[in-house]
Amino acid sequence: MSTETDKFESATYYTCDDDAESLSCEDAEGAIEEFLDKVYEHGVGIVESIRRHSPITVYAYARREVTLHWMHGTADELSERFDEVFSEEFGDPDGGSRISKNDLAELARDFESAIGRLVANTEVWQCEQVATRTYSAEEVESILRESRAEWFEETP
Repeated sequence: MSTETDKFESATYYTCDDDAESLSCEDAEGAIEEFLDKVYEHGVGIVESIRRHSPITVYAYARREVTLHWMHGTADELSERFDEVFSEEFGDPDGGSRISKNDLAELARDFESAIGRLVANTEVWQCEQVATRTYSAEEVESILRESRAEWFEETP
């Protein structure tokens, strides 16, 4: 079973915005940098800005998984919908379907196989939050001194 740390480390995207509509940072450090870049107040040093906005929570996101359950349900729905449309268009107006239950079950299996092939070749766009981590001011400063040393340089 994955731990919170594992989920955080293996996520796809990171943000400090708990209501983000788009995700672009591929690591926690990038999310922290992006956040501080947005909230930075000119005339206030980076260390003071970090202290004012800490602790900083980073939200980790992973692409949603297309489950077998979802593929199976979708295949069943498509098979049922095909039966309805076929019956309305070509069936007996006084009766039910002319397609056998066995043929509909086989159609659902074929749909499920086709859906599986399509999913395997398609990148899922939607993501879901999988973990969070909160960083203290000291941790944020340490991270940024390594990744953005220029932010700490004195300017004349």
